[in-house]
Amino acid sequence: MGPPGMGPDMGGPGAPGGRNIEALVEKIVDEKWKEAEVRIEDLESFRTDLHESMAEIREELAELKSRYVELQEHSTVRLEEYSKELEGVGAQINALQRVLQRIFPTIAENVRELSDVVRDMKRLRAKEQVQKIHE
Repeated sequence: MGPPGMGPDMGGPGAPGGRNIEALVEKIVDEKWKEAEVRIEDLESFRTDLHESMAEIREELAELKSRYVELQEHSTVRLEEYSKELEGVGAQINALQRVLQRIFPTIAENVRELSDVVRDMKRLRAKEQVQKIHE
């Protein structure tokens, strides 16, 4: 007889039902083990994919950082060039302003003189026409 409480109906190792229970337990354990292996493989695959994705993101991030630095350097150079050009334009405007300040009085005087000449010529022409009419 087997251990206490394990009679032929109780599924002890010597009992005919015991082998069935043992086979059933092994079958269940095997199924669960296979399921666990599939899940572990899935997790391993997911982990590999995740590492690859992270590596790609790191590469893209490094490339973006490099492009950003390059763009920033290029922008700085362009801004310095524009600044120099604006300084040159400012200097040219100041020079032009000084020249205009010097020649403006002369131009104004010449315009006044021309106006006087034109006015005198109109008077003379008007007098000549009046004289022709009276003749």
